[in-house]
Amino acid sequence: MSTNNQRVAGRKAKLEGHLYEKSLIVEGYTPCDGYVPSILGGKTRSKCDAISPEGFRTSIKKQASGWQLQDSRYLDIIRMAEFHGASLANEEVKLGLSLYCGDDTKGIEKSISPLSELEVRQGRLLPSSLATYFPSYWASLQEWLQHNQKVLIYSALAYGLCASDPVQRIKFEEFGVFDIPELVEAFLGSVPEDLSRSMLPIGNGAVQMQRKSGGKRPHSLLIRLDRCRVKEILCKIH
Repeated sequence: MSTNNQRVAGRKAKLEGHLYEKSLIVEGYTPCDGYVPSILGGKTRSKCDAISPEGFRTSIKKQASGWQLQDSRYLDIIRMAEFHGASLANEEVKLGLSLYCGDDTKGIEKSISPLSELEVRQGRLLPSSLATYFPSYWASLQEWLQHNQKVLIYSALAYGLCASDPVQRIKFEEFGVFDIPELVEAFLGSVPEDLSRSMLPIGNGAVQMQRKSGGKRPHSLLIRLDRCRVKEILCKIH
């Protein structure tokens, strides 16, 4: 039953996507789907979905509960940020992200107790456990995220792993069109510390890091936009 429901949902999403693409063409957008040089070498898919009528490289965000900006191994996320000017991540930052992603936690549940059911099942640590059992790693990670929030947000929105041809605008189906610098400034800041959450907020929490489970890279990091936080922020701008 769930498989059938997934197929129906998939067909519906595909149809809605085609209809939205047609509406964009009517508005004067030109779809683009190319590859550009990657900071890791070789080529990677461009973050540009369409060229606007004014000629701006634009990322299109359909109405959703959230939007994925990047899905990569945590070390590649660090390389992305450093490529665009972030301070070098020290070993404690890397170890903190490694423990958060579950890339280096073999047998850790045997030496740390108690861990949550989620942590045991996924073989990784949540922020609350990182802060409790590895306070220096957690402090270094928090400091690095806070200090480099502008670079992290900008590179995730505009580049991803692309070495060139950054996105210049984002068009939200629900909220309208925004220039990347405008979004970056809007997403900077700080959020109240909440170590019970499973995500790592960047800036004021509109942009978040999330440990991916399943898929081709089960221990990778997702950088995503949280719809509720984005809506709250963008409604104040427009």
